[in-house]
Amino acid sequence: MPQPIEYESTTFDAKQAVLVPVILLYVAAGLGVLTSLATLTMGGFFFFAHPASLGVPPPLTPTVIAVWLGFFSLLNLGLYGLVAFSARRLQQLRSYPMVMTAAIITVVPLCSCVTAGGFSIPVVLVSLVAGVWTLVVIMKPEIKAAFV
Repeated sequence: MPQPIEYESTTFDAKQAVLVPVILLYVAAGLGVLTSLATLTMGGFFFFAHPASLGVPPPLTPTVIAVWLGFFSLLNLGLYGLVAFSARRLQQLRSYPMVMTAAIITVVPLCSCVTAGGFSIPVVLVSLVAGVWTLVVIMKPEIKAAFV
């Protein structure tokens, strides 16, 4: 009597295939949140600093700098929060449009360039790698079909 054929689950294969992009998205989101918090701290410093002690040109008062840094860091916190939430959705193979949006957000460094000075360079590089790798993986037909 012939043995029944056992088939592997495509969901298991898809979950294995998205494991590295999930980890990279979590790392990019974590680094992005850290640099956003550092920028928010710098904005607080500028807000409470005395203008003469900073040597800033007159049109750029410390208050204006603080408001802009606060705006961009809060925007960054929201975007990287979305990336972290989307990484969780990718791990569960749910919400394909949200995962696609998060991958595009990580590829385009929307406001990471203005946060925390030189700390943003590693964030942009890690985000770029995470976004491109995620896009490559989720564009595969078998991965796209595994999404609920």
